[in-house]
Amino acid sequence: MEAIQAEMGFAQEVKEEVAVAVGVEEKVEVGIEVDPFFEVGRFPLVAKLPRSEDGTFGPQVDAGYDLLVNMDTKAPVGLISPGYNLVTNQELIDVFNEASAGVPKFAITDHMNSNGSAWIRQMVFDAANMTYNIGGSNDEVRVMLEISNSYNGQSSLELRMKMWRQVCSNGLMGWGRLQTLRFKHLVSNLIDRIKDLFQLNIEHAELTARVWNEWADTPYPQIKFNDFIDMHRVSATDESSKAFPNLLSDRQATFIKDRYEPIMNEFGDEETKWGAYNVLTAISTHDIKTRKADTSHLFTAAYARMEKLTGSFYNQPENLH
Repeated sequence: MEAIQAEMGFAQEVKEEVAVAVGVEEKVEVGIEVDPFFEVGRFPLVAKLPRSEDGTFGPQVDAGYDLLVNMDTKAPVGLISPGYNLVTNQELIDVFNEASAGVPKFAITDHMNSNGSAWIRQMVFDAANMTYNIGGSNDEVRVMLEISNSYNGQSSLELRMKMWRQVCSNGLMGWGRLQTLRFKHLVSNLIDRIKDLFQLNIEHAELTARVWNEWADTPYPQIKFNDFIDMHRVSATDESSKAFPNLLSDRQATFIKDRYEPIMNEFGDEETKWGAYNVLTAISTHDIKTRKADTSHLFTAAYARMEKLTGSFYNQPENLH
């Protein structure tokens, strides 16, 4: 089992990733040692070229880049061109807080990579028009926003609207993420664009909740779930498997199938398409581990793999439902 976990990047122990009922302005840091809102220093990068074969160096030469440094830890976090218009995490969150003023937050979680150069904040909202009941029970899902930024000089700043399942704190993925807003700089109309994004996604979320309610009444037994996983094996040769991406080794497929029953029992799910979908989202949220304690699972290859697998489940051909 340990060997399988190592290959999957999964851990059996459930690690709490979301703290609930936090205040609107309160920040929750989970599993990270770096404050996302550290002061960013920007310094011209210089190099010393060898003067001769004796190992001595000549004068400093401008390398043509600026080095970004975490001024708290003095650790490098990025390398950018001198003309790059840097947006810090603090500047981004200030704009979002202004755009979302008055919208109550249910939970806030920060995720960072190992050196603090990439950051994702997940915000779950606590508003009646952003909360949906699935299956006629107390199975509530809420609209969640992901804000991401990095100091690599290449990635866009992003706002992604998703959903979050309260009973198991799963981030529900694979269904188009509602809408994504990407931008390179803090443009003047950004606050209005964020407000428009909220309105569009509230409408989209309502339609998605209807689909999930249909899934809650759609039988999807374990044998069908196992067949779906097997069709994503790299070694799959069945004709029907050609409709799916080859994402999993045989051992990875076995691990996921073995997690089906424990997860269904833990969260009291029925053998429906909604229940099977949440087995995948639960693995993505709770079972993925990282080799470094200060790195969030959102930055791992295993999470990216599960995101693709869950997306495939969500978009599988109708005749295979």
